[in-house]
Amino acid sequence: MEGFKCYDFEGDSRWTGRAGGDASSSGAGKDAEAKLMREKAAFYKKHVSPGFDMHDFDAWMEKEYPGKKTAAKPSASSASATTSVRGLLASGNLLFAGHLAIVVLSLCYVVPLMGFAFSIKCYRLALQAVIGTSLAKLGAKHGGPPIRGDGWTEKLDTLKRWFVPVQMSTDFHYLFMAMSVMSHPPLTICLAPCVCLAVYHVAVFLQQSPRVSGSAAWRKLGAPAFNSLRTNQKAALIFNASCEVIAFFQILARLFTRMRSVMLCFMFFNLLKMRYHSPDSQAYHRFVWQQVDAKFVQPYLLRFVPQAQKPISLIQAYFLKP
Repeated sequence: MEGFKCYDFEGDSRWTGRAGGDASSSGAGKDAEAKLMREKAAFYKKHVSPGFDMHDFDAWMEKEYPGKKTAAKPSASSASATTSVRGLLASGNLLFAGHLAIVVLSLCYVVPLMGFAFSIKCYRLALQAVIGTSLAKLGAKHGGPPIRGDGWTEKLDTLKRWFVPVQMSTDFHYLFMAMSVMSHPPLTICLAPCVCLAVYHVAVFLQQSPRVSGSAAWRKLGAPAFNSLRTNQKAALIFNASCEVIAFFQILARLFTRMRSVMLCFMFFNLLKMRYHSPDSQAYHRFVWQQVDAKFVQPYLLRFVPQAQKPISLIQAYFLKP
């Protein structure tokens, strides 16, 4: 949020020269200001910082412009549920607890101080925390699945329109990943991107808390760590993409062991396909796959196994298809 607040929009030609720029800021009062801020947030996420957390922005907007919504009002059937969820998440306390649980439980899993059985239990609980926080964020941002319309065809169309933006979000992808690996032997690498994302959420929450950020301990230790996280945000997103790709290859390797699961391999491949086509992660996954191609496929795999060229081309065609 600090980077968004301090960003010089007027000095960015892409913002000042955007289509409909003058009309979008027309009007006066809090409604026009709230609408303009949301347009700035969408622009900032798209052109400046793809990792910008819109959930933190929504929480900030609730404080700065209470009750000012620029989006169309939901129907009465879903308004009460959406309002209650967003009201619960407005302060960020619930999400902070969930993200903190992910970090702590993952540490207890990696460092099995209380035995192997307890470590495995912490792994399962960490995945459950990922599922819970992902569902909470999806509910706060998109609301519950709408069931509106007179006939089944209209209801399915409404549900499809709701699901399109949901399936492109990082929260849905991590929900899908956690549920996919939950019943299988532990895949430690799958926790890495979830923990990385949780660390950022915890750091942002603490930075925005006046009680914490105003303390001497935070200014001495927390603030430098937070600034370091913010500076290396792009590297963290590349790290997350790398872990997701490595997890897929680890699942492939398990096909030759007793821990094999063809279904999990298929599900994770489609997860990577969704991540590759998602606006939030496309650039980072494309970079990682380019590195795999340049450092492994071309110099080693195709050099010694040229027959692999055709199946690789078929897999690429399916993977790149929207």
